Amino acid sequence: MGQYVRVDVQILKNDLNEFQESIYELKRAFEETGLNVESLKSQWTGEAADRFMSCFFKETMVYEELIKELELMQERFVMSHKEYCKVKDDLLNLVDDFRV
Repeated sequence: MGQYVRVDVQILKNDLNEFQESIYELKRAFEETGLNVESLKSQWTGEAADRFMSCFFKETMVYEELIKELELMQERFVMSHKEYCKVKDDLLNLVDDFRV
C-alpha cells in the first residue's frame, strides 16, 4: 500500500519564511556578540583574556559552519517549495484538461 504526504504549499512557504527569518536573527545576534567581544578585547588583557578569545574564535568557526549548513538547508527548502508548487500547478492543469 502506498504512502501519501499532503503538502500545503502556503504553509510550506510560511515555514520557509520563518526559517529564513530565524537564520537572519541568528546572524544578527552573533554579529552583535562579536562586536561586544571586540569591545571587550580592547579592555581586557592577560592569560584569561587570551584563553577566552581563543575559545570565542573556535566557537565562531563552529557557528559559521552551522550557519552555512542552515543556509544550504534553506536553499533545499526553497527548491522543494518550487517543486511542490509546480507539481500542484501541473496537476490542476491536468484536471482542467481532463474535464469534459
